[in-house]
Amino acid sequence: MPTETVTRNIFDGHGILSPLGGLGYAAVHQNSRWDFDDPRITFYYSLTYILDGRCHYTEPGGKSVIFSPGDLFFCFPGIPHRIDPLPGEQFSEFWITFEGPMFDLWRSTRLIDPNQFALRLEPIDYWFGRFEGLFANVRDDQVGQLMLIGSLQSLLAEAMSVQSRRVTDPDEIWLSQAKKRIEDVLRADKLDLETIASTMGMSYPNFRRKFAAVAGVPPGRYHTQILMQHICEWLTASHASNKMAAEWFGFCNVHHFSKRFKEVVGVSPSEFRSRVEVGSMTEPPSPSLQRRYPPHRPSDYPNGTIDK
Repeated sequence: MPTETVTRNIFDGHGILSPLGGLGYAAVHQNSRWDFDDPRITFYYSLTYILDGRCHYTEPGGKSVIFSPGDLFFCFPGIPHRIDPLPGEQFSEFWITFEGPMFDLWRSTRLIDPNQFALRLEPIDYWFGRFEGLFANVRDDQVGQLMLIGSLQSLLAEAMSVQSRRVTDPDEIWLSQAKKRIEDVLRADKLDLETIASTMGMSYPNFRRKFAAVAGVPPGRYHTQILMQHICEWLTASHASNKMAAEWFGFCNVHHFSKRFKEVVGVSPSEFRSRVEVGSMTEPPSPSLQRRYPPHRPSDYPNGTIDK
């Protein structure tokens, strides 16, 4: 694994500021890491957009958040912090610094807030291109800085507007990341919560305890609920049999599938079908679902799932 940080500089403001402030630097850091041990305190704001890998944001006061590709977060003047790769990992980031009265106003009105300091922006290539595009053909004077401030504010406002909900509390950010890993497991027999816990930097008992406390439901049950949502969508648009559904979604047998379905949905699969207008398909209702749930041999389903 490379140990040196590789930097691609995108913009240098050369210390030029407008009366409203300005942008200082913009760069991409591959294998980003700090070469000192203490927290950093800055006089400027910064924006970090994670392009690849994961990093660990910490503050001496105890705040601790793991950020993944697609996460954007702000750092604030006067607040000591560190940003480090997770042990044994590396990450790449797009980084911008900015300062001045205009951004102080954003902070004082809580448009950017140290307690609510993260956004989720995907697809990464699109948003990275938008941010990098801010620095094309920039004038090297105060007018250029005023134009940059306006462009950055407009883009940040757009980024905030596409958030379904501003997930900025550390526990909520953690839960969002944990849910994403669970939701990516699209079969009941493939759920490995111990591995997921490990990727979150936790033992399984601590992971289960925290997930249940923050989400209000154990992680295994949450996974079952997500699977049942997909199964209901499929059954609504198809004449698929219980056996087909059990095999497709990785339940060990039809009886186990039907039991789990009734526990979560409240009715049996047969009664559910009787309550909806069923279509004519015998395959998942969309190409995207078909890609997500590829057919497997019945021998691939030795075990069902439990609420771990």
